[in-house]
Amino acid sequence: MKPKRERARRIERPPEGEAIEFKVGNRFYYQFRRHGSVGIDGEFDIEDTTVIQHEDTRFKYTHPENLKPGWTGGDDERGKWLFRALKAGETKITIRKMFRGRIDEQFSIRLVVKT
Repeated sequence: MKPKRERARRIERPPEGEAIEFKVGNRFYYQFRRHGSVGIDGEFDIEDTTVIQHEDTRFKYTHPENLKPGWTGGDDERGKWLFRALKAGETKITIRKMFRGRIDEQFSIRLVVKT
Protein backbone atom coordinates (compact mmCIF):
# COMPACT_ATOMS: atom_id res chain seq x y z
CA MET A 1 0.00 0.00 0.00
CA LYS A 2 1.33 3.43 -0.97
CA PRO A 3 1.68 6.05 1.77
CA LYS A 4 -0.76 8.94 1.49
CA ARG A 5 0.68 11.93 -0.27
CA GLU A 6 0.63 15.05 1.87
CA ARG A 7 -1.70 17.71 0.52
CA ALA A 8 -0.27 21.18 0.22
CA ARG A 9 -2.00 23.89 2.24
CA ARG A 10 -3.18 26.99 0.41
CA ILE A 11 -1.99 30.29 1.85
CA GLU A 12 -3.37 33.74 1.23
CA ARG A 13 -2.41 37.21 2.34
CA PRO A 14 -3.01 37.35 6.11
CA PRO A 15 -4.10 40.46 8.00
CA GLU A 16 -1.32 43.02 8.43
CA GLY A 17 1.31 41.96 10.97
CA GLU A 18 0.18 38.33 11.24
CA ALA A 19 2.34 35.35 10.28
CA ILE A 20 1.45 31.95 8.89
CA GLU A 21 2.91 28.98 10.79
CA PHE A 22 4.12 25.64 9.47
CA LYS A 23 6.02 22.63 10.73
CA VAL A 24 9.25 21.46 9.14
CA GLY A 25 8.38 19.36 6.09
CA ASN A 26 4.95 20.94 5.45
CA ARG A 27 4.07 21.81 1.87
CA PHE A 28 2.04 24.88 0.93
CA TYR A 29 1.13 26.95 -2.10
CA TYR A 30 0.11 30.42 -3.13
CA GLN A 31 -2.37 30.68 -6.00
CA PHE A 32 -2.17 33.52 -8.52
CA ARG A 33 -3.56 34.47 -11.91
CA ARG A 34 -1.73 34.62 -15.22
CA HIS A 35 -3.28 35.85 -18.45
CA GLY A 36 -0.43 36.23 -20.91
CA SER A 37 -2.34 37.79 -23.80
CA VAL A 38 -3.63 40.53 -21.48
CA GLY A 39 -0.36 41.06 -19.57
CA ILE A 40 -1.37 39.70 -16.14
CA ASP A 41 1.26 37.67 -14.29
CA GLY A 42 2.86 37.19 -10.90
CA GLU A 43 6.33 37.06 -9.35
CA PHE A 44 7.70 36.17 -5.93
CA ASP A 45 10.91 36.35 -3.92
CA ILE A 46 11.84 34.30 -0.86
CA GLU A 47 13.82 36.20 1.77
CA ASP A 48 15.59 33.11 3.22
CA THR A 49 15.69 30.02 1.01
CA THR A 50 17.23 27.93 3.80
CA VAL A 51 13.91 28.13 5.72
CA ILE A 52 11.54 27.46 2.81
CA GLN A 53 12.13 26.45 -0.78
CA HIS A 54 10.17 26.77 -4.00
CA GLU A 55 9.49 23.26 -5.33
CA ASP A 56 7.34 23.74 -8.40
CA THR A 57 5.10 26.06 -10.41
CA ARG A 58 1.93 24.69 -11.99
CA PHE A 59 -0.67 26.18 -14.30
CA LYS A 60 -4.20 25.22 -15.23
CA TYR A 61 -6.27 26.96 -17.89
CA THR A 62 -9.43 28.55 -16.49
CA HIS A 63 -11.41 27.87 -19.69
CA PRO A 64 -9.58 25.27 -21.81
CA GLU A 65 -12.59 25.10 -24.13
CA ASN A 66 -11.66 28.62 -25.35
CA LEU A 67 -8.23 27.54 -26.59
CA LYS A 68 -9.30 27.11 -30.20
CA PRO A 69 -7.60 28.33 -33.37
CA GLY A 70 -8.71 31.87 -34.14
CA TRP A 71 -9.96 32.63 -30.61
CA THR A 72 -8.17 35.24 -28.58
CA GLY A 73 -7.98 35.77 -24.82
CA GLY A 74 -8.57 32.13 -23.92
CA ASP A 75 -5.22 31.76 -22.15
CA ASP A 76 -6.39 32.81 -18.67
CA GLU A 77 -4.69 30.54 -16.11
CA ARG A 78 -4.59 29.81 -12.40
CA GLY A 79 -1.02 29.36 -11.26
CA LYS A 80 0.33 27.77 -8.10
CA TRP A 81 3.74 28.29 -6.57
CA LEU A 82 4.45 25.24 -4.41
CA PHE A 83 6.80 25.53 -1.43
CA ARG A 84 8.19 23.31 1.34
CA ALA A 85 9.22 24.28 4.88
CA LEU A 86 12.82 23.09 5.32
CA LYS A 87 13.92 24.10 8.80
CA ALA A 88 12.79 26.05 11.83
CA GLY A 89 13.04 29.79 11.40
CA GLU A 90 11.27 32.84 10.05
CA THR A 91 11.21 34.27 6.55
CA LYS A 92 8.89 36.04 4.18
CA ILE A 93 7.69 35.72 0.62
CA THR A 94 7.18 38.91 -1.33
CA ILE A 95 4.41 38.61 -3.92
CA ARG A 96 4.13 40.93 -6.89
CA LYS A 97 0.99 41.04 -9.02
CA MET A 98 2.15 42.25 -12.43
CA PHE A 99 0.31 44.00 -15.24
CA ARG A 100 2.09 44.46 -18.56
CA GLY A 101 5.52 44.21 -16.96
CA ARG A 102 4.85 46.65 -14.13
CA ILE A 103 4.06 46.02 -10.49
CA ASP A 104 0.32 46.44 -9.93
CA GLU A 105 0.38 45.31 -6.28
CA GLN A 106 3.10 44.09 -3.92
CA PHE A 107 2.93 42.61 -0.42
CA SER A 108 4.83 40.26 1.86
CA ILE A 109 3.68 37.17 3.75
CA ARG A 110 5.59 36.41 6.95
CA LEU A 111 6.17 32.69 7.53
CA VAL A 112 7.24 30.97 10.74
CA VAL A 113 8.47 27.38 10.57
CA LYS A 114 8.58 25.32 13.77
CA THR A 115 9.94 21.85 14.51
